[in-house]
Amino acid sequence: MPAGEENALIIPPGGTTLHLEATGATSIVLSIDGRPPQKYDLLPGSALSWRIVVEGQLHVEHPNLVTIRLGETPVTLNGRTDIDFRRAAAGEHPPAGKQ
Repeated sequence: MPAGEENALIIPPGGTTLHLEATGATSIVLSIDGRPPQKYDLLPGSALSWRIVVEGQLHVEHPNLVTIRLGETPVTLNGRTDIDFRRAAAGEHPPAGKQ
């Protein structure tokens, strides 16, 4: 298992939607499913969504200024600025409410 993967958020089989809403001005860098990293400068109220199937990496400049959901599950950042997402292994499902 690559470094950091044990803390990765699990993408359910078939993929899901990553939702992000900014509550203040901040920047993020996002890479999804092998696509090149993309930088977004966000203003308060900015709301974006992406389809994620295999893997992703998210860097958040100010984690206290964004809310994130993976599907319908809220993601708790706890001050983390870097979040990894990975596809569920066979038979693996994300724990309810544990993202």
